[in-house]
Amino acid sequence: MPRENIHHAIILKTAPFGEVDEIITLFSQEAGKVRALAKATKRPESRLRYALQPPMVSSITATDSSRLPKIIRAQPVKSFPNISEDAARAASWFVIAELTMRGTPDEQKNLPLFEAVISALDEINSIDVSKLTAVVIKWKLLFLDALGFGLVQGSEFSANRPKFFSNHAGGFEAAKTGTDAVSINESTWNTYRTIAEAPLENLASLDLPATSELDRLLTSFIEYQLERKIESEAFFKQSV
Repeated sequence: MPRENIHHAIILKTAPFGEVDEIITLFSQEAGKVRALAKATKRPESRLRYALQPPMVSSITATDSSRLPKIIRAQPVKSFPNISEDAARAASWFVIAELTMRGTPDEQKNLPLFEAVISALDEINSIDVSKLTAVVIKWKLLFLDALGFGLVQGSEFSANRPKFFSNHAGGFEAAKTGTDAVSINESTWNTYRTIAEAPLENLASLDLPATSELDRLLTSFIEYQLERKIESEAFFKQSV
């Protein structure tokens, strides 16, 4: 008899598989990124359909398989209704979903990243739209930390701010040491420090005017580390 595994999971993506089935990409607390087969979910009467819609958090039971795990039960745990109803909130979620799918290996548990995705979803669902870029920036920093690519900051910056940012050097630097280094202004550095030190749930109360340049630097750094373009970034920048 096949063994059953229970996943407390965030639904990242659904993809058609045949006429009525779907491949579900989920990010679970227990096993990280998992792809599983959901049978007949494209039929209106499907009992699984609602619980397997992104970005739902669901309790999922799947059986082992030599090819793909098969989802046999799915119970919704938490929904984020405002995300699907607002283009800017949806665009913020698409960035998080894409990075989680592209940046994490299959079936490798990453509890800090799982918790960061849950927290970001809570904020995207409820925060004022003007603060969405700050939420995405904070999540990107947590994403980099969880994957072991945290930005270099340097203790020497406590008195004098860094003057440059370099993908090759791993983050901020006081002197231009690489050909890819770009100069940064004081406002961008101060915004970075504020967001880096604040919990996600505190971003709503912060005044952060200079977020666009910092987000651009982070996007460039992540694409450098992952060696691939973040496709959802264009939609995100148009929406916020």
